[in-house]
Amino acid sequence: MHTFLKNHPYSTALIVLALALIAGSWVAHTGQKRFSEALEVELIEQREIMSSLAVVTDRNGADETISKIVIDCPRRDAFEALLITLGTLPKQELLSAQSLFESCGSFYPTQKALMVMRLEREYDEYVRLLELKATLVGGSDTSEEERAVWEELLSFEKTRSSLLTEQTELQGTIINELLKGLRPTSTEVRALVSEAQEIAELLSVYDKRIDELRTKLELVSN
Repeated sequence: MHTFLKNHPYSTALIVLALALIAGSWVAHTGQKRFSEALEVELIEQREIMSSLAVVTDRNGADETISKIVIDCPRRDAFEALLITLGTLPKQELLSAQSLFESCGSFYPTQKALMVMRLEREYDEYVRLLELKATLVGGSDTSEEERAVWEELLSFEKTRSSLLTEQTELQGTIINELLKGLRPTSTEVRALVSEAQEIAELLSVYDKRIDELRTKLELVSN
């Protein structure tokens, strides 16, 4: 063998090159496999983050990050009690309701909007990972179906966020109209109350639809 290699230098070079190509191919394959496994782990972790955020967002709550940014007013219970009895409140208590509205009214809409933004940001990161997998490893029809469900869920949550803001603005308007002297039975106030009730019904519809989508996501992801 030694004599053959000595007498056939070009053949030796070809053998060395072939061995190098085989070794390089093996290293590349091993590296791609490890990358694929690491990417799959990251996708699973990102999906868990999104699922957890989706539950909290659906409940109009906040995670640890958002709860440090948006702080509820200290007299939340008093404000909610006044809202329930707006139609029977004397002017002095209406003034209290107006004052509390200024400090308490925006809490839930702001918290909801930030949670939806946070969920959307995590979803964008998830899409980036999926696209990376599709480019380097190969995607699947399942990921497309899953993305479609997530996008529908996000769309509904954005709508709920807008409706919650609109509902809160109506509360403030009703308080102001009552302070102007309009009676709860007046055409103007009744129209505002009716609009607020319609929004509440829509919020309930979207809430149920989002619950259905979260259940569907559990099935698609498994």
